[in-house]
Amino acid sequence: MERGERPSPAERRQIVRNVVAELLETVPAPRKSQLELIAKEIVGKYLLSFSDYIGDSVIGGGHSNLLCQLIARVENCRRVSSTQLKWSLSTESTFQNGPEKVSATAKYSCADYQPNFPEGESPETQIVKRTTLIEEWKMETTNASVVDSLMDCTYPLQHLYVNRKLSIALIKENWTFLCVRKYMLLHAERFVGFPIAEKFEEAVRDRIPEIFSFLRIAATKRLRSVDMELQHKHLNYIPALAAYFDEDCIFMFKIVEVIL
Repeated sequence: MERGERPSPAERRQIVRNVVAELLETVPAPRKSQLELIAKEIVGKYLLSFSDYIGDSVIGGGHSNLLCQLIARVENCRRVSSTQLKWSLSTESTFQNGPEKVSATAKYSCADYQPNFPEGESPETQIVKRTTLIEEWKMETTNASVVDSLMDCTYPLQHLYVNRKLSIALIKENWTFLCVRKYMLLHAERFVGFPIAEKFEEAVRDRIPEIFSFLRIAATKRLRSVDMELQHKHLNYIPALAAYFDEDCIFMFKIVEVIL
């Protein structure tokens, strides 16, 4: 834009997202007059990039269209359902009055069970960041560095969803990136205080022979249907343990058809 180039629609939306995200950190409820000043300032600085054209002729300053986009973005960021609003207010109250009391067993082996919001953060600012993450998810190409930073910053709000035992569907709707392996493992690592994937691999490698040895001794009718000779295969211990505890493996695996 420094050279007068017009941003593409996608770039223009990204500019609006960035401007509003930065604004809401200091002004939670900006007025239209404030947004209009911002729109005029942007257009004034990059006149050729934002002016309205028909052919080569300028027909308008362009700040009206930008203002409409800014207003829509602010409303979208602040749009919270009544249920979510009550939840966020109760969350804010929880932190003002001190952490909720939880049983010792609930926190067992947890390094960061019920974290406080970072300095300068509140439920409202975290909700704004969550909205930005949802928008990033919808983009054809996500900004990995932005997602990494926001997922790390919003860990407290993410884990409040988990601690309140909300449905997986609701968590997935509000924290889509939390269902991505990378961010799920990072969240789990912060929760328990160690790299859970590496520890799991170590445990699988070191303990599977012992598990199969025990299961052979305690063989039941259901266990006899599991091929114990595949004990070197990491996944085979899962159906073996499921059989031992009389659980159905159909709920543990997602079967997909692969065409070679």
